[in-house]
This record gives sequence, structure tokens and C-alpha cells, in this order.
Amino acid sequence: MRHGRERHRFTGQRGGIESLAFSGDGKVLVSGSDDTTAVLWDLTGRIAGKETWGKPLSGAELDAFWADLAREDAARAFKAIQTLAASPAQSVPYLALLLRPVAAVDEQRLARLVRDLDNDRFAVRNQASAELERLAELAVPILQKTLKASPSLEMRQRITSLLNKAEQEKLSPSSDTLRAIRTIEILERIGTADSRRLLEAYARGAPGARLTEEAKAALQRHASWQR
Repeated sequence: MRHGRERHRFTGQRGGIESLAFSGDGKVLVSGSDDTTAVLWDLTGRIAGKETWGKPLSGAELDAFWADLAREDAARAFKAIQTLAASPAQSVPYLALLLRPVAAVDEQRLARLVRDLDNDRFAVRNQASAELERLAELAVPILQKTLKASPSLEMRQRITSLLNKAEQEKLSPSSDTLRAIRTIEILERIGTADSRRLLEAYARGAPGARLTEEAKAALQRHASWQR
């Protein structure tokens, strides 16, 4: 629920539901009813789509599911997650090709961009703001540090605006961020040596980047439920 939209609905359990719990690997949801019954719900899509689950995917299908991962339609994106996770031999190399680890940002370049927020030229200030906005969470630490140093009024206003936009991105991820988060979910669901290696590659990306942190969290969860 990264965006507050329903991704899937299960129906059929009688009585009011009193408790919910996920399995350690995230593949099963357990619901407990007030009539003392418990139901196990398959989150992989294997049972509902048993006739097509794990079938080879064409290049066109892979491209279509890749596009679906960036959509606001959570149900459609969830179907793409399930389908890609069911075909790891194709999906892992495909995802590795299209989604790269986040490269570290040169600290000197970051510092220059922040200084340019107070440049005498309006065009330079605007360009610096635009570049820092594209860097998103990677620029947050230096922006916060600069804000504490009592910058000029305009610089403070620009920094505050950039920090607010970065915070909004956390609450309402962009399509690219949604796709990255969902890719991590796919790899975590797969749980093979190849998918883990790709997660480790993402986890070695730029510290603070959303993709990097999501990959680190997935690896930690994987380690915990394997104990």
C-alpha cells in the first residue's frame, strides 16, 4: 500500500475478521475470523492463475508488465508483480537490464548546486533548483545541513521548497519510484540466488536513495525469515 490504493481483494471468509498476519516470505496472508476459523490466502497468484502461472513470457509481455509496474492502477501493477515473480528465469535478467543501482552523486557537484541557489543570476538559481529536485532524496542531507546554517531568505525558501517536494515524494511516490519499489518486491518474492544478487547490487547503490534503502530492507527481511 505505497499509494493508498487497493491492489487486490479476497472474498469468501464468513464472519468478521479479527486478525491478519503475513507469512515471513510475504507469500501468504492469514486472516482470523470471530467464528474461530482461519483462512490462508495465496498472495503469489499461483492458485487463482494456475493454468498460466509461471508460463514463459514473450518480450512484448515483459515490456507490458514493466509499464504496468509504474502505473497508479495498483491492481494492475500487483498482477504484474505476481506474473513477473512467477517467471524468474526471464524477469530477473530483464529487470537487471532496465533498472540500475542508483549511482552516487559527486559531493563537490552537490555543494556547487547548493551554492548556486544563492547565485546572483536568476537563471543559475533556477537551474540549480531543477537539478537538486531531480536528485531528490540524495540532496536532502546537504540541504538540511545548509538550512541550519541560516542562509539568505531566497536560498532558505528554495531549500524549504526542495525539502517539501522530497517529503511529498515519500508520501506519494512518482511512477519511477513506484516501479523501483515494486521491482524490489518482485525480487524479494522470487527469493533465488540470482534475485538476491540483484538485490545486493541495488543495496550497494547511493546511500539514502529509495531504491538502495528498499533493497537493504528486503535483504534484512529475507535474512530474518530464513533464520
